[in-house]
Formats: sequence, structure tokens, C-alpha cells
Amino acid sequence: GEGIKVRRVEGAANMLALSGAGSAVAAARKLVEQYDKPARVIEVTIHLLDGNTGGQAAEVPEALKSVAAELSDIFGYDSFSLRDTVVLRTRDGEGASSSGLLSPAGEAPADGETPYQVSFFLARIDESEGGLVIKFERFLVDYQIDYTSGTGSVERKNLVITTDLDVKVGQQVVVGKGRPN
Repeated sequence: GEGIKVRRVEGAANMLALSGAGSAVAAARKLVEQYDKPARVIEVTIHLLDGNTGGQAAEVPEALKSVAAELSDIFGYDSFSLRDTVVLRTRDGEGASSSGLLSPAGEAPADGETPYQVSFFLARIDESEGGLVIKFERFLVDYQIDYTSGTGSVERKNLVITTDLDVKVGQQVVVGKGRPN
């Protein structure tokens, strides 16, 4: 039968050299083109918002005002503060994580910055549901907020949200929690 010889090209990433009969090389090339697709990139922007009742809060950006209004209706907060914005990029079938420090919001009872983490174990693009859907497995937001209890005392509390998410490409999704842990 017709044989084909395949070798890697030295010094060139992701390149193969094929040699053999013309029809065998054409068939091998077609097979490589069928499976050698670049990984699709997934980018997600996460805005960390704190809800407030009473008192002053920083103005949220125009793009987030409708989100703040929706959250206000759901959770009963008067205003919101944008703590940070995180952008995560990964490839289809992989996870991503970011962590850092947040400056205190408003009048914090404790001095200094607080740690945060935003991550997901796996993000994959699914085309089977009538359009592109990004499926996030174990989506996590973990940071500290200054929480005012019913008695008026302010305490620093952890806010942790863990969930799976299915998001249509281009869709904005609100994930929130009314009270800290």
C-alpha cells in the first residue's frame, strides 16, 4: 500500500512534514485539518458589587446601573459599590482563577485590604442548545464584605458563592447573594 512518512519540523511549533504518495499526503492533510482546530478562547468579565442600605455608596458605572436596579428590587439594597472588576480568559475545556486584594469599601471596621478569589474549575462551549452556550462548572466568588447587622454593628464577613452556570455567548448574568455566610 501507499505509505506516508510524518516528521515534526525542528524549531517550528505545531508543524508536521508529510511525505509519500500524493493521494496519501492529501488524505493525511485532510485528516489533520479536520482535527487540528485552534482552541476557542473564553473571556468572562466579573464585577464585584456590594449592596448597601442607608449611608453613601460610590456611583456604579453606567453599564451596571440596570444590574444594580435589578439587585435592588431582589435584595432591597438602596445603593451599590463596585469593589473590583476581574477579567478571566481561558481556553475551551479549561479553568481559570484570579485572586488579589480589595481596598476597604466605605468606612470599614477593620483596617487594610481583604483577599478575594474568583475562579471556575472548567468552562466549555456547547453548541447543542440552539446557539453557543458557555457552561461553567464550579464557578466561585469568595471575598469579604463589611456587613451591618440589624443592631447596627458592622462586622467583616465572608461572602462565598459557588454555582454552575450556563451562559449564552454575549449574555449578562447576575449572580448574587442577599446576606454573607
